[in-house]
Amino acid sequence: MLRRLSAVLLAAALVAASCADDDSSTEPPTSTTTTTSTTAAPGEDATPPDDPIQVATVVDGVDTSPLAARVTIESTVPVTVQITATADDHEVATPVTAASATTHDLPLVGMRADRDYVVALTLTDAAGNETTATESFTTGSLPDVLPVLDIVSDPDRSSPGITILELNPVSSIFDGLGAPIVGVDEEGEYVWYYNSGTFSGAAQRTPAGGVAFQHDPFAFSVNDITSRRIAEYYPDPTGADEPSSDDSGTEYFPYHADWVDLGAVHHDLVPMDDGTLLGLSTTEHPVTPERRAELCPGDEEEWNIFSDVVMHVEPDGTVLRTWDLYDVLSFDDHPGEFLCNVQGLGVTPTRRDWTHANAMWFDADRDAILVSSRHTDQIVAFAMTDETGPQTEVRWILGNDATMPYDGESFHHTHGVKVVSNGDVLFYDNGNFRPGTLSAGGTEPNYSRAVRIRVDDSSDDPSEWSATQVWDHRMIDPITDELLYAPFISDADELANGNILVTHGGASVDPNNFLNSHVQVVEVVPDAENGGDEGGDIVWQLSLGDAEEAVSMYRADRWETLYFGALWADV
Repeated sequence: MLRRLSAVLLAAALVAASCADDDSSTEPPTSTTTTTSTTAAPGEDATPPDDPIQVATVVDGVDTSPLAARVTIESTVPVTVQITATADDHEVATPVTAASATTHDLPLVGMRADRDYVVALTLTDAAGNETTATESFTTGSLPDVLPVLDIVSDPDRSSPGITILELNPVSSIFDGLGAPIVGVDEEGEYVWYYNSGTFSGAAQRTPAGGVAFQHDPFAFSVNDITSRRIAEYYPDPTGADEPSSDDSGTEYFPYHADWVDLGAVHHDLVPMDDGTLLGLSTTEHPVTPERRAELCPGDEEEWNIFSDVVMHVEPDGTVLRTWDLYDVLSFDDHPGEFLCNVQGLGVTPTRRDWTHANAMWFDADRDAILVSSRHTDQIVAFAMTDETGPQTEVRWILGNDATMPYDGESFHHTHGVKVVSNGDVLFYDNGNFRPGTLSAGGTEPNYSRAVRIRVDDSSDDPSEWSATQVWDHRMIDPITDELLYAPFISDADELANGNILVTHGGASVDPNNFLNSHVQVVEVVPDAENGGDEGGDIVWQLSLGDAEEAVSMYRADRWETLYFGALWADV
């Protein structure tokens, strides 16, 4: 049985975000230090120390989020630390730290807004002796324009964790707030908040315990979990810039490749296990006057195209490898439907968007980088090799100019490509210009869906490879009572329990104005194969916006915990 959860409207208006990492709070969160216990509590086999462990602790709010704090601990002997923060209606417990130390600087995240928390610290030395300390901390307020969340859930079947929602700045309801990214807990309450003040998205956890974001069209960054900026990366066309830092401790890394002119990172990035990152960038290519006239009759601008480039970057900004879609896809055969548009991300009258890649994924088992090329209706699997510099090796292509037979429904203008636990390829099929549908001049209704394709590429002989659609999800739009159609953004993810989280991030209300949209995020228990009207049972659903109040969402994700990375034991 689905259970309805309604988060309370979070009060106290904040100043609108106007610069990077401005959380817009009027007052920072506060803490009050109480007397620290110095009485050791020996464990079963512990030996009490000659002198009790002396401890000093402080809990401080952070400027970057009203829901986060930093906890600093100084002790006379090395200790591990575990923190529990308790309010009247809520509790947050951290794991134990992985390492013992005499000094700790720890994040405290996952708290709710406008709460008074008692923060209890348990410190344990090498002999098992425990010392406790108690602090108090008051969280701040969130912007009052953040919406009440309408969530329906079956807690016995949905995957637990914090749901990350990347709210889109084109949404009318946010009243100039920017592009907040929020996390909500299993009871529908906001417990995590980030707002760079720019169009941010593609929040990805790093192996070190941080969070990486793209900030289109400027740069990408790595933050700590309290949303403090650690590093920022930006394109350096000349190659002359040197790394730098500012008074806050943020490090700035330019990136440059001698063999290709790289633009800003957009849409997606992937933190790698070795600390490097994959980012989606762009580069320009010329178009002849004859070809421009053929593609856009009457367009007098002298325009070129830009293609998307996957770049592999060291933590210091050094570019190791690049993969340019222009080198492996055919502009002549698949120019797409948007070259005559003069508006869009990175688009100008003289610079047109060709491939519009919007998602990528590193498949370690295949040693391949999957890229969703939206405007050409293709999913490209580039080969990751040991060679550095420009790369052109393709493992396979799905969609137009497929390199292997495909048994399934065609897909159009995809988002959110990734590889799930059993090796299947999962993505969101927006369905723009799907043959026979209204958007392609036909009579059938438009619709969007999540799709799962099984790629059999295990043979040493590529001629034996094949691809088969094994599952999809589509649904009736609760606003329009028709098949849901989201012509832009959106996503699909596999969750820890095998369920699929589908973000219908730009569900269309008015077919003549795609920005007049609403959001449906659903968690689906997928059928083993195709079957059922929706491809499986919906066990969690968030509805946001309606026909009168436009809202959209770039992506949603489900993180099992906000405590991850090398800082914590057994995570």
